Amino acid sequence: MYLSGFDDTGQKVILCDDSQRPFFFAKTFNHTPNDKFLKENSFKPKRFERIYTELPEQVPSEASYYRDDECQTYSNDIYFTIVYCIEKGFVPCSWHEVCFESIEKEIKQDFGFIIIPCRVLEATPYKGDPPNLNPLTLDIECYNPDGGMPNADVDPIIVMGIKTDKEQVVLKAKSETDFRLLADAVDFSLHHNPRTYITYNGNEFDWEYITTRCDVNGLDFPIGFDASSPYRTEYGTIGIKAHPAIDVFGYARHVGSKRKTLYKVHEWMHKNKMVPERKYYEIDRNRIAYMWDNGQEEEVLKHCESDITCAHDIAKAVIPFAIALSRISKVPIDQCLSVPEKVLEEHYLFRIAHKNGYIIPNSDDHGEYPTKGAVVLPPIKGLHHNVAVFDFKSMHPILAVRNNISFETYVNGKWLSKPKGMMTIAMEELLEDLAEAKKQFKTKYSSKYSGEIQAIKTIARAMCPHAYLGYRYARWYSRVAKEEHLRIVRKTLLKTVIYLRHKGLKVIYGDTDSMFVPMKSDNENLRKAICGLILKHTGMEADSEFYSKVFFTEAKKKYIYLDKSGEIHFVGFENARGDWSPLATRTQDKVAKIVMREEDIEKAVKFTSLMLQSLHNRPLKDFVIMKHLSKPIEEYAGTHAHVEIAKRHGVEIDGAIEFVVVNGEKDSSLASRARHPSEIKSLSELDLNYYRNKQIKAAAGRILSYFVEGFDKKVKGEKNVFEKWK
Repeated sequence: MYLSGFDDTGQKVILCDDSQRPFFFAKTFNHTPNDKFLKENSFKPKRFERIYTELPEQVPSEASYYRDDECQTYSNDIYFTIVYCIEKGFVPCSWHEVCFESIEKEIKQDFGFIIIPCRVLEATPYKGDPPNLNPLTLDIECYNPDGGMPNADVDPIIVMGIKTDKEQVVLKAKSETDFRLLADAVDFSLHHNPRTYITYNGNEFDWEYITTRCDVNGLDFPIGFDASSPYRTEYGTIGIKAHPAIDVFGYARHVGSKRKTLYKVHEWMHKNKMVPERKYYEIDRNRIAYMWDNGQEEEVLKHCESDITCAHDIAKAVIPFAIALSRISKVPIDQCLSVPEKVLEEHYLFRIAHKNGYIIPNSDDHGEYPTKGAVVLPPIKGLHHNVAVFDFKSMHPILAVRNNISFETYVNGKWLSKPKGMMTIAMEELLEDLAEAKKQFKTKYSSKYSGEIQAIKTIARAMCPHAYLGYRYARWYSRVAKEEHLRIVRKTLLKTVIYLRHKGLKVIYGDTDSMFVPMKSDNENLRKAICGLILKHTGMEADSEFYSKVFFTEAKKKYIYLDKSGEIHFVGFENARGDWSPLATRTQDKVAKIVMREEDIEKAVKFTSLMLQSLHNRPLKDFVIMKHLSKPIEEYAGTHAHVEIAKRHGVEIDGAIEFVVVNGEKDSSLASRARHPSEIKSLSELDLNYYRNKQIKAAAGRILSYFVEGFDKKVKGEKNVFEKWK
């Protein structure tokens, strides 16, 4: 294992520790010196044999040998790096004082590190601010004469933008080859010696493309501490030795923008005062080669410069959160933003299990079972003025802790109140950390504590019994715990709604842990009094917000609200979805603004009509629909437009898929009429009727159908209904 740090003089050091032997556990009838008593699915410890192997890669095969002998094995599917950190007590993104014994003479390397082969004897965490990660952000633009997704085997990199906190450069290919550009990029990187590398979607595109182009040119990209090139980690992310490679695209899942493009995410973060305002320099990526060949190189260079500036902004805002998420979940910082939340949660639980004497079982598929979900009260549809929203604070983890819901606390048909289950211990620890982080944030108002609060909430949200213990691949699976937790959540919300109605309050909507109550005006004292009633009745604290207006459809979890500052927010509408065209989102956004701010329905209808009439004058980008692959292509059943495009263009999981809908035979499927934008030569190829009926009219109709009689018929395809609105 490689550990990077500093010695007493400030010299950079790499410790190469070979003291940890790989192992797994087995439940056997033999008694050996390596036996250990651990808890499994009850509070009574059982005997397990610890079985060692010579190399980490031998663990799966050795475990398979034991299973063939009808012996159950445990902890044989955990990556060795994680096992090492658990056993040694190392916490990612935290300082440690390390006591070790050298086993060879020190070896000096060319990159400023002293390499020390050793055996780590003790590692003691101590408090201190995390190091300055000194990020270096990079972005590439590639030449593909045919447009569409470039092919790294044949299409060169023509521009590479690189930015640090103090300097930025946009490298340009000076010939048909990118040999010199790649060599200059390595020189720049080594000169600045960053502690971390930043990309936006680098795990799926940039790094793989760069290393492939290096192979084509007979080059290395030696930016690791030992002159190694970037490599693929166990989790599918990119690793660089002693220099974490952080793909901030992974943070996009935490933002409210459903379109996860770089500029959309940056725009959302700017609205939330996380990054500075920037002027985005967008170009059509499918025309990069054409622009490069026809005197528009400067446009491509400006676009790349805009990309690295925005990505660097995002990185500076995200790094405190990433550090906290890595430290709390125990997942390395170059992986924690990209892996699923369930992985973060399980790594956190690994530490809890190890500390409290539990065996860590292997992951398994427990199947899918229908379960009654949380309570969502049907909304009273229409436009409501002056609405207070009451949210329970940390409702799910608090109820789980209060009722001691864990995988081992259900015994003989009853839930034990004592002793505390492993999940209860874990959630109590998270709630305590959250309270402390909030306390520190109030006094110091630091991005460090803001990131810590967000990180704790991220893990706690995924760890609640209904979210984790009922997850089909959970190591600690308990369907009964999931159902019990949801039952208590439903009961708590319904009892609170009944109680508030008994007190003379009208509840117009309820969703899991929140209640919407109309008021005469914004009365903060009254809202505080209602929060006091909720606390007295349930023993749980609640927060409150005030919305000037709320619009509900008949559907649950779908509404629009206007906050006190005049900002409009969408929940569940097309504007908040990423699989609609800009035409649809723009139409619905404008219609919502007119309805919510002006309440002028006629004006909203006229605007929709103008959008319908202007389709022939729109640029191609307004028709582009974007969806992401949420799983491997082979796991999709049936035909889907974005999946068919991904097959043709070789896009992998998590890749962003762009497509437009073209004319086709009557009753032909959407998937058969989907095309990548690079395949479109003229707007006349587009199916404008689809965009009229299924995009613009459908998006506007989600709001206007409540106010305009006959709109529902129009949405279903009836012709000429819209003529009277022109």
